[in-house]
Amino acid sequence: MNSRLTLVRQLSDVTTAQIDAARTLRHLDLDALNSQYSDLVFQLRVAMLEDLPADPEALDILKKETIALGRAQERLALLANSVVAILDRVLPGSTDSSGTYGRNGHLMAG
Repeated sequence: MNSRLTLVRQLSDVTTAQIDAARTLRHLDLDALNSQYSDLVFQLRVAMLEDLPADPEALDILKKETIALGRAQERLALLANSVVAILDRVLPGSTDSSGTYGRNGHLMAG
């Protein structure tokens, strides 16, 4: 199996777990998952230096998995921004709502 596909699937699993942790406000779990996610992204960047698979079917699967990952990341970004907005209403001034997640769903540096 292509290492890119394996990493994209692992990223999807971690993103799903991040969504669950964010929904249930398990911040310690979310911190650990964020670290795991960052490690996987680094590994994927290294894997991107490899040649793409020559098999059109493998490329199609990789494309579909990558699109699904992007959608999951969008859901996570929406959820995170919603949590920040709610916390801002409940505890004014408790968060910096200047953009926890960027437009493309990537965690922004604070």
